[in-house]
Amino acid sequence: MRLPKVLKASNGRPCVRCKKLDGTTVYAHYTGIRQHSLGKGMAVKCHDCCGADLCSECHAYFDQYRGCDGSEQSRTRLSEEFLYYCQLTLIRNFQEGVIGELPLTKKYH
Repeated sequence: MRLPKVLKASNGRPCVRCKKLDGTTVYAHYTGIRQHSLGKGMAVKCHDCCGADLCSECHAYFDQYRGCDGSEQSRTRLSEEFLYYCQLTLIRNFQEGVIGELPLTKKYH
């Protein structure tokens, strides 16, 4: 599901991970171990509710698996960390009125 208002809201916000406000914050779609159960497919990002306001450095940390040594435990930890920041961004979006009720077109479980 694409939510342009959510994507645009990241502009001008501080990063939810490092709190940096350097103008590089974007809406980074979740890329962790559960991404396929959240709508990710071939050349398709996961649902727009599954992302975080991240600066370029923190975005690269998750997308390039910089905090991961390749082990299952490390991949799980990195994925859970990313999901935490996705939740903080979702809360921020609700609190700031960016989103309210979401239309569901597909069941996610």
